[in-house]
Amino acid sequence: MEDSAMRNLKMFQSLCGQEALKNVFLTTTQWLNVDPVEGQARENNLRDPGLWGQLISRGATLRRFDGTRESGLGLIGDLMSNTPKPLRIQEQIVKQQMTLPETDAGKFLKEVLATRGRRLRAELESLGKQLREFMEVEDDEMSRILVEEQTRAREKLEKAEAEQKLLGRLHAAGIEERGRTVIAPDTAAGPSHLRTRRAKPVTMYSPSVTRRET
Repeated sequence: MEDSAMRNLKMFQSLCGQEALKNVFLTTTQWLNVDPVEGQARENNLRDPGLWGQLISRGATLRRFDGTRESGLGLIGDLMSNTPKPLRIQEQIVKQQMTLPETDAGKFLKEVLATRGRRLRAELESLGKQLREFMEVEDDEMSRILVEEQTRAREKLEKAEAEQKLLGRLHAAGIEERGRTVIAPDTAAGPSHLRTRRAKPVTMYSPSVTRRET
């Protein structure tokens, strides 16, 4: 599993929280296209704590989808019989009145973006050094390739920085919204009584989720 798939799993865990993981099926596919012994070995490997093992130990279930209608309906039926659980991010945003960057998922995303930014800045610095060296020896072809790599790295860095700024704006907007109250007279208690309603931020972040094939 690549780094991006592992980050998606960690984000997924941050979004769900401990309780909701009990309703999660980690499903493998393509069982009709693999030797059963080899498929079993790969499935066992997925139980490693560094892969799916941590989610399984916290309540998620490893299941197989063999590609048939009956298998799919069986998985859906088992999911429907579970007791619904609120997601961790729902509890944090709605009940605890957190802004998105304050949630577990938001903190993880912020860390990912910061790490990506540091890596890309280091990459740009290295590319710049290499470019200067090849320009000194007048290697036009390598200089062109390095300039293209610089452009791609710079675009990725700008995207990561833009997402970091977006998180900052969401946090500021959530703080402002959290501090805003609506005062309305409680007619049942009489004109001298007031009740306060607090606005709730509802901005959500939806990560990409990958599917693992056997």
